[in-house]
Amino acid sequence: MAVSIRARLRDVFRDAITHGLIEAGKNPVESVLRPKIEVARMRMTEEMFWAIYKNASHQWLKNALLLALLTGQRVSDVCKMRFDDVRDGFLWVDQQKKAGKTKIKIPLSVSLGEYSIASVVSQCRDDVVSRFLIHHRSGRYAKMRGKQVPYATLNNEFIDARALANIEVPDGLTPTTFHEIRSLTARMHAEQNGEKFTQALLGHRSMAMTELYIDVRGQQWVEIKLPQKAG
Repeated sequence: MAVSIRARLRDVFRDAITHGLIEAGKNPVESVLRPKIEVARMRMTEEMFWAIYKNASHQWLKNALLLALLTGQRVSDVCKMRFDDVRDGFLWVDQQKKAGKTKIKIPLSVSLGEYSIASVVSQCRDDVVSRFLIHHRSGRYAKMRGKQVPYATLNNEFIDARALANIEVPDGLTPTTFHEIRSLTARMHAEQNGEKFTQALLGHRSMAMTELYIDVRGQQWVEIKLPQKAG
């Protein structure tokens, strides 16, 4: 809340400067230190991800987990991915976020481990006719078949799978969330494909934002790797 208030006041005084109401360079908010945010949410590790994946009770949740891991997209963007977004060798994503829109084309060949975006898209195709990659295969009512899985449903099923995975949460932290897959993706792709690739994949305008996602917040052990020797 403190960060939001400071940002809002800074914009108010910037607007006042633009309209000549106060002198340029006299924005009083600039002299107020930006509040430090201590994030208490637990980072997700690969081990946690696969434990949750294993305990997912629906195939559509497993598909959503893999798409989120491979593409690094927000849960809202994963939920709205459609089969007609897959064309010309790319997954076309029109990102929805508060700060505006970012449009990216992700090669279907992008992969992590044994999975690629292309293979997961194929996995999403089943005997149910649907426009959406993440869709219901069955439900209490026949009309649910093929319908888009909404965020609330996906999040509830994720929480159930997380509970079944018996992930231990250290004191002072809150359980990992579906959104934390985005950070896990950033770390895995940064190691495999570099930080520039990761920045483009996540749709960040600055590397500073990407580095926030790569940061493990001191919650995990970082392996120090020796450089590869030539020859």
